[in-house]
Amino acid sequence: MKLNTMTNMMDFHTSFFYMLNTEASEDKLHEYMNDFFMDPPVVSKKQKCGKSQLMDLMVQGEIKMVEGRYNETVDICTQGLQQSLPFSAQSAILYFIRAEALESLQMYEESLLDIDRAIEISVSRTLTDMLQKKRIDILKEVASFEPKKLRDRCHFENIPQLSNNHHKYQSGLSDAIDLIHNGRYFVAVKPIKMKDVILIDKSQITHLHKDDWDDDPTSNMCHYCFKYCRALIPCDYCYHALYCSKECRSKAYHDYHQIYCRYGNLDNKSSFVLKLLLKITDNGTRLKEAIEYHKELENMSEEMERKVYNLKGMKENNLRCILNLSIPMKKDDNRTEDNLFYSAKIAMLLRNHSNYMQGNNDILNLTKLLCRLCYIYDVHARMDFVPIFERYIALVQNLYFLLNLVRHSCSGNTIYTVHKNNVLVLRAAKDIYPGELITFNFMSKYVALESNSMPRSIMLKNFFDISCDCEACAKGYKFKPELGTNIDIPNQLQQRLRRCRIDIDAMWELLKIINSSTRKPCLEVEILKYSISDAYYGEEYFHLRKLYTLLGIL
Repeated sequence: MKLNTMTNMMDFHTSFFYMLNTEASEDKLHEYMNDFFMDPPVVSKKQKCGKSQLMDLMVQGEIKMVEGRYNETVDICTQGLQQSLPFSAQSAILYFIRAEALESLQMYEESLLDIDRAIEISVSRTLTDMLQKKRIDILKEVASFEPKKLRDRCHFENIPQLSNNHHKYQSGLSDAIDLIHNGRYFVAVKPIKMKDVILIDKSQITHLHKDDWDDDPTSNMCHYCFKYCRALIPCDYCYHALYCSKECRSKAYHDYHQIYCRYGNLDNKSSFVLKLLLKITDNGTRLKEAIEYHKELENMSEEMERKVYNLKGMKENNLRCILNLSIPMKKDDNRTEDNLFYSAKIAMLLRNHSNYMQGNNDILNLTKLLCRLCYIYDVHARMDFVPIFERYIALVQNLYFLLNLVRHSCSGNTIYTVHKNNVLVLRAAKDIYPGELITFNFMSKYVALESNSMPRSIMLKNFFDISCDCEACAKGYKFKPELGTNIDIPNQLQQRLRRCRIDIDAMWELLKIINSSTRKPCLEVEILKYSISDAYYGEEYFHLRKLYTLLGIL
C-alpha cells in the first residue's frame, strides 16, 4: 500500500483508526505500519565527520581565539566535540582550545574541567605537558584574581521547606491539604496563611523544547539537569545531547537515553512521550505491567476510579500514578486520531530500531498505551520559560504529578515557582480556610489576556481539556482593571516598589492589600500573582509596570 495520494492517505487513516478500535489482526496492523513508516527518523550510530572537517573546525576555533571572539570559539569547539570520536586526539585538542577560550571569559572552573578532560584522553606527551602547565597557570590566576561570577537569575538556590508538617502518606505535600473523597482534587484541612508553601513537586519528566532561535540556548545548558554550562560534553553515540558532566551523561543514559539517543529528529511531542514511556517502564522492563494496567484503565468504572486516587497508595515515580492522569481521557476526544499516529510512529521506532520490547510483540497495545501518554502530554505537560544566562531563555516542558491533582481555576488561590532541578513550589496566594479547594491557574498569565478571537472557556477546553466552572467562567467574567488608584497603598510600600519593582516581600505585601480590597476575580490580582512568579527568577515583564501604573505606584 503506497501512500502517494491524499485519497490513499485518507483511506489509510480510516483503516488504521478502525483497527485500533476493533479486534483486527496484529499482522495486518504491522503491514500497514511498515508501509506507512518506511523511513523513520532514526540516527543509527554517530557518523563522524572526516578529519579534514574536524581540522577546519579546529582552525576556525583558533582564528576566533586570535580575534578575541571567545564565545564563538566555545560554540565551534562544542560543535567539533559533537562530531569527533570519543577519546581521540582531535577531541583532546578541541577541549584544550575551548579551555583557553573559557579562561579568557574568566570561566575558570569550567576551563579547568576541559583541561582535565583533555589530559585524561591525551595520547601525546607534548600535549599532556602543555595541558599540565596550563592547569597550573589557571590555578595561579584563580588564586590571585577573583573569578568573574555569572549572574544568577534565580533568587533561591535552595528549595524552601513546607510551611506545615509533611503529609504522612506523601512526601512534598503539606499536611494542611488532603485529597477529597473523589480523589481528584486537594482540599484544605487546616488554615493556610498567604505565602505558605503547601506543595513541592519534582518533575516526573523534563524535556528541552526544540524551537527556532537566533542564538540557540540549548548549546549552553545541560540536557539532563538543565543548568547553565559552557563546558559541555557530548553523548558518545549521537549528535544532539550535551551534558555538564559525566555524572549527568550517565544518569541520562540510564534513565532513557540508551534508547532515546537513536531518535534525534523527533518532534517535541514524540520526544516527550518517548521519554515518559522509557521512564515509567524502566526502559522496557515494566512494559508488560504498563500494558496490563492500561487495559484495566480502559474498563475502569467510576467507582474504581475513585479508589485509585488515594495518597496512601501513591509512590514517587509510580507507573500507575502517572497513567492515572489519563483516566479522564474520552474515546471521542478530538485529539485521539492524531495521537494514534504519534503513538504508532513511536511504537514502530521502538520495535524496529531498539531492543525496548524485549521479545514482546504486542504492538497494538503498546500503541494504545502510547496514545494515553500523548493525552497526558496534551493535558498535563507544562511549558516554562527558563532563564539561563543574560538574554538566553529556554523552553522546558515538565510533567508534575501532584500539581495535576490540583483543580484549575482562572483565578486560582495559589502561586507557583520553579527552582533548581525543575522542582515546582506551590504557595498560597491568599488565606485559605478548611474545606476550600486548592486551585491553580494552569493557563498561567495567558488566562488574563483573553484572545479576542477565542473566549477563555473555549481556549481551556480545546488546549487543556478543562471544563472550568470557577467564578470567573461561571459569570462570564472578562478580566479587566477594577481597582485603579482607589486602593490604599502605604507610602513606604510604594517607595520600596519604586526602588525595586521586583522586591518579592513588598510584592507579597501588595498582594495582601489587594486581596483585602476585593473578593471577586480581578485583573490586578492575576497580574501580580504571575509577576511574583517571574520575580523569583529575577525577571520583570511589562505587565508589572502596567499594573504599578494602574495602582498609582509609578
